[in-house]
Amino acid sequence: MAHRQLRSGSRQPLQPTRSNSHVSFAQNDEVIVLSSDDEGPSMPKKRPRRAAKGTTARLRPTTPATIVEDPIEISSGDETPLRDSSDSIVEMRNKIKALEEEVARLRSREVQAPPPTVSPELTAAVEFKKKILEALDDQLCCEICTLRMWTPYTLGCGHMFCQTCLQDWFDSILTKHRAEDPNYEASTHALTHYHEMLRNPRLAAHQRRYIEDNARAIQASMKQPAFTCPTCRVATKDKPIEIYTLKQVVRTISEAMGESSPKKILPPRGSKEIGPWDRFFPAPLVLP
Repeated sequence: MAHRQLRSGSRQPLQPTRSNSHVSFAQNDEVIVLSSDDEGPSMPKKRPRRAAKGTTARLRPTTPATIVEDPIEISSGDETPLRDSSDSIVEMRNKIKALEEEVARLRSREVQAPPPTVSPELTAAVEFKKKILEALDDQLCCEICTLRMWTPYTLGCGHMFCQTCLQDWFDSILTKHRAEDPNYEASTHALTHYHEMLRNPRLAAHQRRYIEDNARAIQASMKQPAFTCPTCRVATKDKPIEIYTLKQVVRTISEAMGESSPKKILPPRGSKEIGPWDRFFPAPLVLP
């Protein structure tokens, strides 16, 4: 089989000449024709139209930059990591489910578990303490209001009461006495006025003697209220006395039982009373 190399579109064999030796053609302009001896003379190929000289460089295709990439092998071995990941997920789900079942089982056991047992010795100690506190609480309560005596006072007869109940008792006696003796209130105000005058250090001697004589006459004519003990009705002529030791015991027992002491009762604003009993047992203005 004979091979002939022809220039595309040319009827003459390829021969280098002086006139066309400087012309360069792109590789795609050359055509290789394969034929056998049996075939007739091949028809020349039509020569493609040449591009303008000025545009040859512009239209010439550029060779793209070669990008080297790592080869990626695709084989059946790629399925192994996916299968392993699926197995790990299933295993983790099974573990989570087992833990949830264990938590639910422990919670049900905690709900159904019996309460913790208390030792008999501790129970006996608590009961004994409770009985002691109840017995002391009965002794620390007021006979009138049956509440704890936060501010206990005792009378000459020995009976003890809380301050509020004893004041209410004396106040009822004083109110009744004022209703029976209309001059009692006026005499009380006169004695209070004389008491303030005697406090003046610049008071002359004859004025002091005059005030003292009038005060003695008023005190002698005044009928004092008959204060008594709420329990035994024995006459009470002196102010009640506060029991500070019992007051501390009451607060200690109350704290052990989880209670707090009330606030202290203050006298009304603008009142000239110094103590809680001055209204019932005023101090003598002039010595007899």
